[in-house]
Amino acid sequence: MKFRRKLGPYADSARLRFRKPNPARRWLDRWRIGADSGLHQIANTVACCLRPQRSEILQGHQEIAVHKIVVPLKRVLDHNLKVRILPDAQGLDLAGQKMAMNPFDEVALEEAIRLRERGLSCEVVAVSCGVVDAHDVLRQALALGADRAVLLESKAVLQPLAIARVLQAFVEREAASLVLCGKQAIDDDSAQVGPMLAAMLGWPQACFATEISVADGHAHVTSAIDGGEEVLQLQLPAVITAELHLNTPRFASLLNVMKARRAAIDTIAVESLALDLVLRLEVLGYQMPPPRPAGNRLHATDALIRELAERGFLQRGSA
Repeated sequence: MKFRRKLGPYADSARLRFRKPNPARRWLDRWRIGADSGLHQIANTVACCLRPQRSEILQGHQEIAVHKIVVPLKRVLDHNLKVRILPDAQGLDLAGQKMAMNPFDEVALEEAIRLRERGLSCEVVAVSCGVVDAHDVLRQALALGADRAVLLESKAVLQPLAIARVLQAFVEREAASLVLCGKQAIDDDSAQVGPMLAAMLGWPQACFATEISVADGHAHVTSAIDGGEEVLQLQLPAVITAELHLNTPRFASLLNVMKARRAAIDTIAVESLALDLVLRLEVLGYQMPPPRPAGNRLHATDALIRELAERGFLQRGSA
């Protein structure tokens, strides 16, 4: 069953069809024309003439100027590892543990890169709030295809409300048109930052996205809801949170990994933003779920019936 609400004319998706590469354009790109050469202006003119027109690329769809897509990333414990709690039950034991990018954020980053590859004129900016150790997550984002990476460095632990405020200041500073983030982080499962960020920015939001397309100044989003799907049309700028089923993230090539190691990462001190980052939540403690009792395997029907009867689930009928 599908629930459709405010369905736009291009909700299915804006399929982009590009021209085949022009041999003359490739020949022109191989020229090394000096800035002082008289051919420089002629070459630029010819290149513009050979470039496919936007109307041919989008086949009638109006171009939407999405200049920046901000993708917040969180550094979390690798999901393949077992969670360990500190002896005082006041936190998680992360010493010597492998850290990785939050899987939901990785899906959001992949979708931002795919939107750019479909012809959307934009810059993908990966941003992370935390300590310097988050550099590895940002370099992974650069290796996967992000154009720029920024670390919002904070020595103190930031709670979801504080993170949303920091991201609000960053998004407004960057003048972004779209924020793509994971619907939640696998370490706390709070799913709060995305909706709070949208409320602070005053932007429309779509959560649990399983399909995204952008056309004519709107984002068309299919969201997973209980028992079906919901199709939303959001006017940009907007905030969208990604579900795992949105896409399958790519693997970074070795060449891009090596380039990302040498890439510069901008750093902004959170304290310089002069925001209210007071802790408003107090964690009383952590505990593992209680162990399940061991099961009893029965190999015969009579034994199963007898066991159910002893537990009171069956009543023997009169002869």
